[in-house]
Amino acid sequence: MAPIIHQNRLQEETRYLYGLARLCGQRFNNRKSMMFISGTVYSKEVMIVEFEGKQYFRLMLECTRRRKDSSDIIPVMVPVNDRNRSLQFVGEGTLLTMIGTFRSYDWNDEASKHHLEVFFEAQHFEFSDEMVNEKYDHNIVILSGYICKEPEIKVSKKGITITEYRISVLNAEGKAEVFPIIAWGSKAVEIARNNKCGDNVRVLGRLQSRPYHKKTEGKDYIAYEVSSRFTKRRFKSGEKNTIPKNFEQPQLVEGAR
Repeated sequence: MAPIIHQNRLQEETRYLYGLARLCGQRFNNRKSMMFISGTVYSKEVMIVEFEGKQYFRLMLECTRRRKDSSDIIPVMVPVNDRNRSLQFVGEGTLLTMIGTFRSYDWNDEASKHHLEVFFEAQHFEFSDEMVNEKYDHNIVILSGYICKEPEIKVSKKGITITEYRISVLNAEGKAEVFPIIAWGSKAVEIARNNKCGDNVRVLGRLQSRPYHKKTEGKDYIAYEVSSRFTKRRFKSGEKNTIPKNFEQPQLVEGAR
């Protein structure tokens, strides 16, 4: 019965995001990668950066976790245009509610080490939480794509069973973007047992931030991954759909759990 309950939850929260978009007079730019967040500005200042030839406002948003006394710090990018100019002057602690697309890109540092970065690309925002339904999380990610790294099950230092894997999702331009996924406890066991590389899946979860310290460098970092609440396999590898030929498998930024 549990899988049916989770599947209904996936359908319900998908409808919730569609409803939010309609409420804002919007349509998701990419239904394969949808995201909704509501929180307060964590950045002390809003920067203007360039990505793929376009200018964006870049800020960090703090989202409180629903069932825990903790929060996630989410990197947000918003296109620079006349409609969004007001973002340039927001201060720390300002309340924002946003819908948009979960994105990723990979790059090499000076030592030719591969890195994967993720961020939330907002296509609409409001300076309130009026459209938030407290029945749902304030941080929702829904992804549809192909498993491009075999699910790996392990036990954390705290004795918790986890499964880590990655999925490749086509963005609005048809280019593959890769996202790290993590599942916990019984969900981790179920995913590792029933899914493999090449399967077409849909993931419901939240974007979590995980700070860690790298002793070899003496530096602090933040790793990002989607904490899966439910993963639904749509097709097995080789059935109806196959992995797009242009999908990539960049390395997840390292961090000790």
